[in-house]
Amino acid sequence: MKKYLLFLYVGILSFHSCQSQKNNLRTIEGNWHPLSQQEGADQYIEIFIKKDTIYFYSTPLGLYWVNFKMNENKYFIDDRTEMGWVEKGFMFVENDTLNFKAIDGSPLQFIRINESTTLENFVTQTTTEDVYRNVFLRRAQNW
Repeated sequence: MKKYLLFLYVGILSFHSCQSQKNNLRTIEGNWHPLSQQEGADQYIEIFIKKDTIYFYSTPLGLYWVNFKMNENKYFIDDRTEMGWVEKGFMFVENDTLNFKAIDGSPLQFIRINESTTLENFVTQTTTEDVYRNVFLRRAQNW
């Protein structure tokens, strides 16, 4: 009986370990905005993370995106040059807060957007840029 319980426990731990990278990606996916005006966040932006892409929306630039990948909690950005993938720091979710910590140690925190109109709606073309931008500007004013 003890061998069976030990085997079951080891099996559960192994499965959990294999699933942790998938679960980490699943928890970071979604729509986020900066927690508050913090060092490094000099303008309001919203981000939408889906699979291997981070979409950004800001007033001066509009919509732009980067390809990214994760290895454990480290994240890498494809800088679209001959350098390829560049490590940028750490990214993880804790208590519904998305934490970015750059290589130089500077942190940025984002909270999940729980509203009906998000950057995801604009990216997936279920809403127009005009509709999204109005909601974006309202959230930016309250920031």
